[in-house]
Amino acid sequence: MSYTSFALRSSAAERRESVWRLTVMLMVLLMTAPASAQSSAARSEADPDAEVVPAPVRVLRESPDFRLRVQAAFALGASRDLNVRSYVERALLDAHPSVRSSAAAALARLGAVESLGALQQLVQLERSPFVRAEAQEAIRALDVIAERQSRAEVEGASGSVGRSIPWQRIRMVLLLSAVRSGARLRGAGVDAALTRELVRLFTSAPDVAVMAAGRPLDPLAAAQIRRRRISPLRVDVRITRLSAVRRGAVLRVDCAISIVFQDAVGGAVRSVLQGRATSEATRVPSDEAAQRLRLAERAATGAVESALADIEHIFASLTSPS
Repeated sequence: MSYTSFALRSSAAERRESVWRLTVMLMVLLMTAPASAQSSAARSEADPDAEVVPAPVRVLRESPDFRLRVQAAFALGASRDLNVRSYVERALLDAHPSVRSSAAAALARLGAVESLGALQQLVQLERSPFVRAEAQEAIRALDVIAERQSRAEVEGASGSVGRSIPWQRIRMVLLLSAVRSGARLRGAGVDAALTRELVRLFTSAPDVAVMAAGRPLDPLAAAQIRRRRISPLRVDVRITRLSAVRRGAVLRVDCAISIVFQDAVGGAVRSVLQGRATSEATRVPSDEAAQRLRLAERAATGAVESALADIEHIFASLTSPS
């Protein structure tokens, strides 16, 4: 990742360290600004239809200081929240090249495959070589993500799965079940965040396909699986703990999960993994319910990363004879 466009005099390592340090500082500042949070809540109460956006988005849209806009773009990219994609994409049209460059990098960090068209247009029209280079790097990164997404069919309304999988090099098929949870703290966003992270890590291996369990296989997919002598594995995920606690001014969410791999035919258990993570932030009383769910999503994602930290070893053990 290149930061030359706004830090010409520092070394590459120093630039990266400086950028992420400033990004963290900006995120902390925005998360701990009660006046800003209260004013947003007041606007929302006065007009329920008013747009409520994260504080970094307001900085990205409104700050006259391009350096703060740069840091806001990086902060949004680091959030991994695809809901902010449209705001970051608009920053590709920012007047300052450093902001356009950081917006391109942020879209790659978000995994915003939907922004490939906007980035390609930026490459065609952009005059700054630094911005073009960052946009091209973002396109390469998103092309990789798009290829990985082509090997996953876990959403959608179609009755069967597997037809659009590129079967040429697939050697492992994982049938992913819906997330189960007995925790009182629940939210569709938590399950979705957990599922996205599972798919992201599973497809990090180029020969793995992930499909939704409980839906019939497309006849073409079934034929490919037989032809390649693949024994699909079912993956069951359960949230074993998801709780929020207040500690002074801090709101903390703990998440623990269990991941069970078993043969789709016969049901023999092949592996059981455990993962746990926490996420915390300065408590915002006016927005605490929503804040709990946002922290829960981050904690769930972290728990998946914890459980699948050694994904290569896990896959190696799963493909060895049982």
